[in-house]
Amino acid sequence: MAAESNHQSARIAIRLVFLGAAVLLGLLALRFGPSLARHAGWTPPSGSPTPTGSFRPLQPLEDALAHWLAATLAEPPPRGEILSPQIRYQHPWPQGLFLLVALGGTALIVALYRREASAPPGARALLTSLRIGLLLLAMLFLAEAALTLDRFGLPTFVILIDDSASSQVEDAFADPATQARAAQLAQIAERPQADRLALALGRLLEDNAQLLRFLAERQRVRLYRVSDAAVQIAEIERPDQVDEILSRLKSLDTSGQHSRLGEAVAQVLRDLSGSPPTAILLFSDGQTTDGLRLTEAAELAHKQGVPLFTIGLGDETPPLDLSLSDLQVDDVVFVDDVIRFTARLSARGTQAGSPASSSATIRLLRRRPDGSLEPLESRSAAIPPEGEPARVEIAHRPTEVGASTFVLEVEPLPRERQRDNNQIDRVVEVRDQKLRVLYVEGEPRWEFRYLKTYLERDTTIDLRVLLQLSDDRYAEQDRSALPEFPPGNDSPDGLFSFDVLILGDVDPSLLNTRQMEDIVEFVTKKGGGLYLIAGMLNPLGFGGKPLEQLLPIRLEDARNPVVAGIPVEPFQLQPTPAGLASPLFRLGDDEAQSRQIRERLQPSLWYFEAPRIQPAAVVLAEHPTQPGANGKLPLIVTHNVGAGRVLFSAVDDTWRWRFRVGDRYFGRYWVQALRYLAAGRRAGSRQAEVVADRRRYLRGQPIRLSVRFLNPALVRDQNLVQAELRREGLPPRTLSLRLLPGSSESPTFETTLTDLPQGRYSLRLVPPPVLDGEPPSISFQVDPPAGEFVRLELNREELIAAARISQGHYFRWDETAKPVADLAQPSPRTEPASPPAAVVLDDDSGPPASSPPPLRSLNELLPAPQLVPLDADPPIPLWNSWPLFLTFLSLIAIEWIVRKRLRMT
Repeated sequence: MAAESNHQSARIAIRLVFLGAAVLLGLLALRFGPSLARHAGWTPPSGSPTPTGSFRPLQPLEDALAHWLAATLAEPPPRGEILSPQIRYQHPWPQGLFLLVALGGTALIVALYRREASAPPGARALLTSLRIGLLLLAMLFLAEAALTLDRFGLPTFVILIDDSASSQVEDAFADPATQARAAQLAQIAERPQADRLALALGRLLEDNAQLLRFLAERQRVRLYRVSDAAVQIAEIERPDQVDEILSRLKSLDTSGQHSRLGEAVAQVLRDLSGSPPTAILLFSDGQTTDGLRLTEAAELAHKQGVPLFTIGLGDETPPLDLSLSDLQVDDVVFVDDVIRFTARLSARGTQAGSPASSSATIRLLRRRPDGSLEPLESRSAAIPPEGEPARVEIAHRPTEVGASTFVLEVEPLPRERQRDNNQIDRVVEVRDQKLRVLYVEGEPRWEFRYLKTYLERDTTIDLRVLLQLSDDRYAEQDRSALPEFPPGNDSPDGLFSFDVLILGDVDPSLLNTRQMEDIVEFVTKKGGGLYLIAGMLNPLGFGGKPLEQLLPIRLEDARNPVVAGIPVEPFQLQPTPAGLASPLFRLGDDEAQSRQIRERLQPSLWYFEAPRIQPAAVVLAEHPTQPGANGKLPLIVTHNVGAGRVLFSAVDDTWRWRFRVGDRYFGRYWVQALRYLAAGRRAGSRQAEVVADRRRYLRGQPIRLSVRFLNPALVRDQNLVQAELRREGLPPRTLSLRLLPGSSESPTFETTLTDLPQGRYSLRLVPPPVLDGEPPSISFQVDPPAGEFVRLELNREELIAAARISQGHYFRWDETAKPVADLAQPSPRTEPASPPAAVVLDDDSGPPASSPPPLRSLNELLPAPQLVPLDADPPIPLWNSWPLFLTFLSLIAIEWIVRKRLRMT
């Protein structure tokens, strides 16, 4: 009996231990249950409401039951939505009472069935479970449980891929490793060349499209192609759908005519305005050619809390591009007259020291009637540094009469895409007539003898001479001699029929006032050229007479050094920068050869000393040592007077240049000087011209406009002139053009515009200065931007600014993430674990491109996706529902059947 009593006491003690352990476990669950549930992931999805009820110790079991009931009782959610089922209670149990009833009832059930010694252990365990289930169902009924169904939409992540025409550009990266990396991505994208679209697709598809699969695990992914508009390519809702859209991505082409990046971002934000996307990932070069700028769209994204992640495609270095502009050539020339075409050569994207970009070929061509081009001349020219246009020149001697279109062309560089700016043309009229020259001299000095003989032999010049101190028979014996000074009229024998007048050392007393006034009118109104050769009488004898107003020098302080008893040492003429730019001293094929020729010429032995020049005069050559009023002593000076041009030479022995070379350089100098002076006659009544470097522009291209004055006196001491810009439908706009340095011989004023909308424009010069006749004007056209190839370099600044404004991130296509502290800003939609919320990924010292890090580093920086609440279905009562009632009856029935089979009371 004692042993049986001890055994009974042990069983009671074990039961009390189990009961205490159950109570302790309940208390621990009450204290640590919520935190354990959160840690284990048993809490509802982010953004869903917190379930009602003060105590949920059986949360995992309850969640499983809720999902089973939802699958049984509710309609399945449509595609793109998920259900969040929760069991809620109208009359929830207090925590203590629930614990007491559940644990106490469970302990009592276990204790009662342990006393059923007649039943097998397995049957007792089954009956215990059935009775505990009935207890829990009864408690569920008493709490009036209901099933609530909250519907959520998947968050959307947007990927924009720039497929505009500029995406077909294959950048010439300087780094071989970068080129190899680009080729690798092109192979992944299955594209024939490593263009910018290949870079974008390669980064999306590398590592078996790992980025797309990662994004699709937690949200809906929409892919758009972006050019003229944002067009949806595909929508991915599950990772297993990625393989279905790979072929669509690889079939993208670059047919877009515009890059409307800002408009595309704004369109996506409008389409998803009800549920803004988690973020937008943009693959682009950042160049917007039309519509809203990307930074403006970034401000809209920031207001909606949508960060922009921009991945820059391409090279920041501008692509190679050569262009010609500002072609200058005489509109009217003569047969066998050497004409010079000058233009400005500009370069973009060239690299100093690169053999492929150190020089370029300049060609002059003539357009035939059938439209084909006939090559005429060619030369090489050094490519200037970027932003520093260089002057190029090529000469040609036309042999055919009539109007011809001459084309100046720079040969495109390898891989140069924009070639429409490599040519510039101009119509030039070639006349079959000689240059008529009248040479008036006092006596037959050496300069007269050699110059007269040479000009008489030149087939392009019709020479007439007047020798003041000759006898009457001289005019009868010399076929080019005139007996008297020609009258001032336009008759074939009149003064105004000549193009150039040369006045040597004439005796002013042998010219009457009327003849002098005719000479003034010949220059100022008829546009004739006047060459004055200094001597014993000229120019001092013109003081106080009508001819003095034509002199480019001032006679005060002027003197003849020989008469003053000053010895003159032999000297070489020294051309000034203006003289080198003029055609007078171009004695060779280029400047280097011309300089060598000038250094070998025989020196001059006399000069006329005139230290002061007129305000608008230009010094073309000076004495190498003798001082003048402003610098060195001027020896060859020019200026424009009215419509004509005057050239004064303080030396009279250019004939000495014939020593051992004949007329080669002596003749070239004089012919070029005469044609230089005849420019006014060729221009006719033109006093100024308005020039545009092109006739058609694309919107956004720089438009260089200039006004060139053939008479410098018209704009003396002016640094600005004004012109009126007109376009139909817009009010006129006044432009200020600034004087171009180094253009004093033919003053040129220039401005550049970049903000003109498309349309037809006209530019007209407005006073001052006041010109005779109709002011010069020009028309040009601004076309819509075909401008995909106007700016081809990566616009890194725009992409960085858009990412910063929207609190996103910027990446380079070939590099991994590297935070930059000064850009770190927290994102309101992002909860990153370690990286900052605003970084620029542009590490030039990053890992080699042979084994670049994958784009997976982007995954760590993306904001956490958040479910989008949609609506809630009406609650489904569970406490009086048929499934639970049948479950309750089934448990009772099973227990009754088991007990009956076991013959239990």
